Amino acid sequence: MLLVLVLAIWGAIGYQIVSAVNPEKEKVVNQDFAIAFNPKAETEVDTFSIQTADRDPFLGTRLVKQTSKSTLSKLKQQPVVWKPITYHGNISNQNKKAVVYVISIEGSQYLMKIGQVVKNIKLIKGTSKHVQLRYKGKIKTITKT
Repeated sequence: MLLVLVLAIWGAIGYQIVSAVNPEKEKVVNQDFAIAFNPKAETEVDTFSIQTADRDPFLGTRLVKQTSKSTLSKLKQQPVVWKPITYHGNISNQNKKAVVYVISIEGSQYLMKIGQVVKNIKLIKGTSKHVQLRYKGKIKTITKT
């Protein structure tokens, strides 16, 4: 009885292995493709027009410069009245990597680095003798007092 049970178990295992190695192939059913495809002809024509882009869609900047408006704005611009500014000198460490400029604007002293903005006045560049400042789009050089 034990021998029959062992042979049945080993037979089932052998059958599983043989069926996994040699699977039965599925039967392929041929389909009848006798149906004809007749698309409808489109009679309506889609019309469109291409317009030039005024601005860059990714950056948001203008692509076409407006010349007529810019020339009128240049003619109407009033001269820039500079605030009272004095340049006192610069302070730097021994390596001269970090330079700080001492500038008085309207009577108040400020320590400014290049690129810094104080009261709408931007420090563009400077030396020990003079500095260049930008105020309302105009650049002015101020010498040391």
